Amino acid sequence: MSERDIAKAKAHKSVSPQEWARYRELRNQVTKLNRRKKKEYYQLKLKEANKDSKKVRKVLNNIMGRDLAPVVSHIYTGGTFISKAKDIANYFVNYYSNKITNLKSNMSRGDSTLSHHLIQDVIMNNKQCQLKFEAVNAEMVERLLISLPDDTSSGSDNIDSKLLKVAAKFVSPPICHIFNRSLACSLFPLQWKESKIIPIPKNKNDVFNGVNSRPISLLPVLSKSMERIVYEQIQYYLTENQLLTQFQHAYKPGYSTSSALIHMTDNWYRYLDNGNLVRVVFLEFSAAFDLINHDLLIDKLKCYGFSPAALCWMESYLSGRRQKVYYNGYFSEGCEMNCGLPQGSCLGPLLYSVFTNDLPYVLDKSHLVMYADDSTMFYSASNYSELTSVLQQDLLNVFDWISKNNMILNVSKSKSMSIGSRVRLVNCPQLNLSIAGPVLEQVTQIKLLGVTINHHLSWSQHINSVIKKMGQGIAIARKCSFYITSSIMKDVINALVLSHLEYCSSIWSAANKTDLNRLQLVQNRAARLVLRCSYYTNIDKMHDKLSWLSVQAKLYYGLLIFKESNTGKHTTLFLCSVAVSR
Repeated sequence: MSERDIAKAKAHKSVSPQEWARYRELRNQVTKLNRRKKKEYYQLKLKEANKDSKKVRKVLNNIMGRDLAPVVSHIYTGGTFISKAKDIANYFVNYYSNKITNLKSNMSRGDSTLSHHLIQDVIMNNKQCQLKFEAVNAEMVERLLISLPDDTSSGSDNIDSKLLKVAAKFVSPPICHIFNRSLACSLFPLQWKESKIIPIPKNKNDVFNGVNSRPISLLPVLSKSMERIVYEQIQYYLTENQLLTQFQHAYKPGYSTSSALIHMTDNWYRYLDNGNLVRVVFLEFSAAFDLINHDLLIDKLKCYGFSPAALCWMESYLSGRRQKVYYNGYFSEGCEMNCGLPQGSCLGPLLYSVFTNDLPYVLDKSHLVMYADDSTMFYSASNYSELTSVLQQDLLNVFDWISKNNMILNVSKSKSMSIGSRVRLVNCPQLNLSIAGPVLEQVTQIKLLGVTINHHLSWSQHINSVIKKMGQGIAIARKCSFYITSSIMKDVINALVLSHLEYCSSIWSAANKTDLNRLQLVQNRAARLVLRCSYYTNIDKMHDKLSWLSVQAKLYYGLLIFKESNTGKHTTLFLCSVAVSR
């Protein structure tokens, strides 16, 4: 490159055709070398991504120059212009804190009586079990540190996960000592309670402010490692003693979004086959994880058999937490967190499951299926008035539980839907269900756990969405095809295109043949891109060369995988029966 620059300077000075020819020759050599090195670099990065769709997309965005979002230098909000990075950080930390404070201001005092009754009489049901945290050894800690992902961002202590992995053999004994002292003394280290918050825009096309931002919480790596030790012991205790409800499908072995959707749709299909009508209510919570009352949670853990020492450790873990916003190299002032579960933590999701574990049992006749904070309630009957009365009563029961547990239901975002045949729905009256005054909006389709469901349980709308995502993946891969060899292109297509065919395919694999053919056409486009062949190439030969199944065969294979994966130790009898029947 220096030779090229020298040749360019000489050409400008001499204005000689020979000097200009020499410069152009060197310039072309540099351009070719840059392209080759850039191609080798991106091919290496794509190999390292190892078919992970998130990592693959990150590399491809880098190729297209989309990887870095511009840092906002100023914010205009409430008539105030904020330009200093530290002031912007303080603005965000105040916004997040005030949001929770405003939500809590409308709450009544929590009441644990209802949950105590449900846990003791229904869930525990005279079970004699108790959880005591056990000490760990250095070998366990070393394995834990070695298993840390390389791309984990450091928290406020700036300790990097890569450093811990490299030095795992040497640092595991003292870290093991800290972990065991924490469990023995029932104290969680204060330095590990501070969250580093990075605000990112929800929509890059809108103005970046508190409303259009999503807080990403980063905790110290050692804090999450300590949590992992406790998480495994709590998870084992709850699973072995069968304390977690089968209606919660998140954060449990053998459960997934697929199992949650099958739990619902399989029931709906059976109801429709019997000539009944199904009515569904989709419940939406406001800041569900951020509003968890610590005192109510500790009371519930006590009911589930946590020992006094375990309860003291949990109290220490939840109390005294602070968060700081980090923006463009500056930290905000610290802000106390008096409620809620730590975002980005290992224990937070499991503790949320425990907190809401008794919710399904407040229903009299309806069914409730949950995946994290997504809750869906449904009931079936042949009589319209029975449908409305049963759902309305159970909605009141749910709302009573929500109020007593200091949570908030977002009525404006909660929806209802009637499911049935076209003939039944023509004469079906409006479903006027209300919660605390407002009537829930009735819809004809909704996106639930990433799958579009309509009131006829047909899958054309969902397949439209899948085709759109697959097309976008093909477009991205085509733009970057110069830097990608055929062998790597196959992995890219698997990550960005074919992965959409696999998500919850056991739910919508019964779609009509016309829709499946549309998916097949998109897969054929992807095959041509990988092999760089013409439109007229034989489809069967392309699939044989790539070792790809047809779309229909792939969906059938997905059903078989679901059946096999849901006949294990941790799977409920309900899901086993569904898998076998399908």
